[in-house]
Amino acid sequence: MKRIYSFKIIILCLCIMIICLLTALHFFINYNTNGFMIFIAYFFLTFAIAMLLKIFGLPDYIELTKDKIKVFNNPLFATNKFYDKKANLILWNNEINLKEVEKIELVKLTKKEKKKYIGFNHLFSRYIRIYIKNSNPNKHIYISIYTKKQIMNLLKFLNKQCN
Repeated sequence: MKRIYSFKIIILCLCIMIICLLTALHFFINYNTNGFMIFIAYFFLTFAIAMLLKIFGLPDYIELTKDKIKVFNNPLFATNKFYDKKANLILWNNEINLKEVEKIELVKLTKKEKKKYIGFNHLFSRYIRIYIKNSNPNKHIYISIYTKKQIMNLLKFLNKQCN
């Protein structure tokens, strides 16, 4: 089993966490008598802890095994209790059995295609489209949050396992 962690998200969360910690430290040192500024400092400190939890508690990664790929994306605002289609699409795209894969291609999806195949809009639009044997809807893996080297390793693994 091999895991490919989203390096871009980890770097982004670390940068946000460092900015929040420095801002909180600035407010604690310079405005320690003002109650409202201390409240703002605690807000930034709480946000920094939330970023730390995102990095270590809910990381975005792809788990590769010999016969299966599991995608662990944690979109915070993707599910809606009134709209079950989103949850079903997320679950449909999260697990891929490699024995059923027919063809793989790198694609950029439009907003309409994202709504139809993914259920929600990611910030960027680079995906791997996986054609499944004997199945009409294709599966999509969001790869814009991974580096080019990680994407190439994933494509190499998929081509090796599927051929």
